[in-house]
Amino acid sequence: WLLQRGDAAGALALLNAARRSPALAPDAPDRGEVRRRVLRAQALLMPGQAAAALAAARAAAAELRRLAPPVRRPSLEAETARVSGLAMLALGQRREAQAARQRAVAERRAFDLPGSTWLARAQARRDGRPPR
Repeated sequence: WLLQRGDAAGALALLNAARRSPALAPDAPDRGEVRRRVLRAQALLMPGQAAAALAAARAAAAELRRLAPPVRRPSLEAETARVSGLAMLALGQRREAQAARQRAVAERRAFDLPGSTWLARAQARRDGRPPR
């Protein structure tokens, strides 16, 4: 909700204070950590810290790969790719950003309902229309 309000500093403070679940072994992969890193990347994009945002998104992707392989997490995978693409675009890496966006859309297409607002917004952006 802090990110939705545009409070990047507040979101980063909250994310930096968050800790791993004590129930997890110290070296165990953590789905919550993936989500926190994706949110951190989004928060870093707001003040224009694209390089730090891309590093956070890549760390999220690395943690995501450590999770149990047979279990898919399409929403996290799509969000990680989306935020990576936004950071790459901000850094001028257009080709890489486009590939990340395509991965995000492909994940969402495979698992979202056809009337998904996420897919509708992605299609609108692709068509050059303002997303609603």
